[in-house]
Amino acid sequence: MIYFSEEEKRKIIEEMLERYCTKQEIWEKYTGRRQEHGRIIEWMRQLGYIEGYKVSNKKVNLQKEQIIWKIKENRRTIRN
Repeated sequence: MIYFSEEEKRKIIEEMLERYCTKQEIWEKYTGRRQEHGRIIEWMRQLGYIEGYKVSNKKVNLQKEQIIWKIKENRRTIRN
């Protein structure tokens, strides 16, 4: 089992969202493994990036945009 700190998890999530890459691509980059077994979505729920459980494919792009907006807003709040 691979351990990531909360800071590392946030970095991975934010990079995935900003680059519009897949969970598999970002997981493989940071772990060298091809399958992430739902860990990133689990982190996103735990860290407040998303709510709920399943999202239809039609809503994925909209949800990514909303998550990116939320990240940017959180960064502005932290900086001020």
